[in-house]
Amino acid sequence: MAQTSNFDVIVIGGGPIGLSTAYHLSKRKVRVLVLEQFTFLNQLGSSAGVSRQFRIPYPEEYMVKLVMQSLPFWEELQATTPIRLLHKAGTLWFGDPTVHSTEGNINDAKKAMDAQRIQYDVLNLTQLERQFHFRNLPSSYTGIFQPDGASIDLRATTETLHRWNTESPFVTLKDQAPVNGIAPTNSEFSLRTPLGTFVGKKLVLTPGPYANSVFHLLNFHVAATYWNMTSAYYKITDPKITYPT
Repeated sequence: MAQTSNFDVIVIGGGPIGLSTAYHLSKRKVRVLVLEQFTFLNQLGSSAGVSRQFRIPYPEEYMVKLVMQSLPFWEELQATTPIRLLHKAGTLWFGDPTVHSTEGNINDAKKAMDAQRIQYDVLNLTQLERQFHFRNLPSSYTGIFQPDGASIDLRATTETLHRWNTESPFVTLKDQAPVNGIAPTNSEFSLRTPLGTFVGKKLVLTPGPYANSVFHLLNFHVAATYWNMTSAYYKITDPKITYPT
């Protein structure tokens, strides 16, 4: 594909969502440019690094529905690589059912899954301690276990998407290309970067936690709330044992 400054679609953000957008557009023979402010395959999009969780229990029904709709797309991407992208382990959500945390509420998740007819198990305190080897949990704790949850190999997922887009004649990838100006007209967007100016008929924004740094170029922002989370990582010493996410 000859180099050009004009594209059908320009994607801002070259993480897994931006690369996935380009992947699906390229299959429709859409000329797409992906602009990444850092280098591709970085770990700067989230404090969780390359650790990601695939889960179905969400407190909002629309989220449960979206996850279920994503399954065929995961299967499609898996068919392009021999490396396992989703390691199925199940999802365990436990704690005080009256607490509303940043992740939502256990009882709301049960209602959302019930509405979508999703299978899950309800666990009492005794079952939590016996099945998952906890000790001395608070008496108020209950839990839900959903067997289809998985651990995402985000590195392999991103590398698979990046490889596809690198080989596609319809995709142009440019890294170290932060967008510092967007000029919209009635029919296109003109984007200014350190690598030059690029024009696209449509614009897709996938900047992750850097959302407002891009959105303000279009004179709007979102009321995003950022919080710190503590993650614990465990080394697998016995491959026969699979603990849930």
